[in-house]
Amino acid sequence: MPEVWYLKELRDRYKEIRGLKKEKARLEKELAEEKRKREQAEQELKNISQRKASKKPRFSDYSMRGQEKKMNRRSHKKSSGRRTTIEKIGEAELMKNVYPKGAPFRQCRYVRSRTVTRLINGKAVRLLYRIFETKDGSKQGQMPDVFEQGEYGIEVAVALALLVYGIEVSIEQSCSILRAFCGLSLSKSQANVLLQQLSTLWGKDFDALKDLIALAMVVYMDETGWKVAAKNCYTWIFTTLLHTVLLYGKSRKEDVLDDILPRDLFEGIGVSDCLKIYEKRFKKAQKCWAHFIRTAIRLMLDCPDNKEFKKFFHALYTIFSDAKKAQQNKALTDVERTEIVSALLSRITSLCSRSAEKIPKSAAKEWREFVNLQKRLIRNIDDLFTFVLVPEVEATNNRAERGFRKTAKARNNYQTSKTTKGADRRSVIASVLTSLQQNLPLFTLQSITEEVVRWRTDGISLFQRQLQALRLKTSP
Repeated sequence: MPEVWYLKELRDRYKEIRGLKKEKARLEKELAEEKRKREQAEQELKNISQRKASKKPRFSDYSMRGQEKKMNRRSHKKSSGRRTTIEKIGEAELMKNVYPKGAPFRQCRYVRSRTVTRLINGKAVRLLYRIFETKDGSKQGQMPDVFEQGEYGIEVAVALALLVYGIEVSIEQSCSILRAFCGLSLSKSQANVLLQQLSTLWGKDFDALKDLIALAMVVYMDETGWKVAAKNCYTWIFTTLLHTVLLYGKSRKEDVLDDILPRDLFEGIGVSDCLKIYEKRFKKAQKCWAHFIRTAIRLMLDCPDNKEFKKFFHALYTIFSDAKKAQQNKALTDVERTEIVSALLSRITSLCSRSAEKIPKSAAKEWREFVNLQKRLIRNIDDLFTFVLVPEVEATNNRAERGFRKTAKARNNYQTSKTTKGADRRSVIASVLTSLQQNLPLFTLQSITEEVVRWRTDGISLFQRQLQALRLKTSP
């Protein structure tokens, strides 16, 4: 009897265990299915977020541990990297009080402090400026040698501009140079901001330069290739003895000429090459003889057996030499110069005997260039000897081409503009720096900074003053 009861109890236990195993298997199956569905839902959410370019969905965790982590994150907020005013004041090496101009210091009161990094004797120094104002608040101390916004002096931006747009060094390399020689720690983003501030500061001066070019008596112009990002553009130069305007990232169309040298305003002499948009553009013009001579030399050297090419070059160069002698002869009167030009034009007409010929399609490349050279000479014959009639005009466009040397260096080093805004910034800064080099007897960082500070102090720049004087001189 006891054995039967024991066996029955044992069978019941086995049966219960089998039931529990089945229940466990079912629950594991359901759990796996739920896990699969959850992973599928998470994957779908992830795909949706990727398609919408939004942030990865976050699932709130309301557990105690999750709340503790959240509180810890709040208590340890990530630093922005910006230093507090107290820290900046503590780093100041020198202190300077700034009082309102013409106001006795006894009648002034302290307003605020400002820390600025300056270049003093070639070294970066942090200065603490204590700014005062009059007690009635009508005047406040001004700092013309410091940007209104920012923590750097104007000389820092000028030094950076000289490196980037004067010597054509990249912004990263310029920052490295300033760090190595001046101890100035400057990031690329800070350098960009400084250059943009300088471009904004010189905006009116750039406009004054364009007006000065439009009122000039002789303007030398040229254009060369440039890039804005991946777009092929051009750089233009308009230069005189005292002023230069550089335009980066422009087209090669006539609207650029209309902007700088309007037809109804420009009455001077335009010196250029034989590009189509320059033909019959100016009342008086001078075509570049260097282009004609170089083409004739290349044809003679490429085809040494061709006697006609050689004869043409010698005759053309003789005409040019005679014209240069007449230009340099100060004893000639205007009537005599006119007679000499008339004789020179006759010699050009006789020399270009093939200018009226049609070029067959089967013609060789050299022959095609030879005939086209004669056609260009005849087509621009009225603009060949202006430099004889007006001796102050140069016979070539080399002045404008020399102004492109740094531009060509930057282009060959792949230091072109990344954006249109960057191209405009380069136009403003490069134009002002080049024009300053033409006007200042000593072109140094100190002389440029002193000149720019004088502009802000006087409220008028050198170029604006020259423009006012020129307009008064030319007004009836």
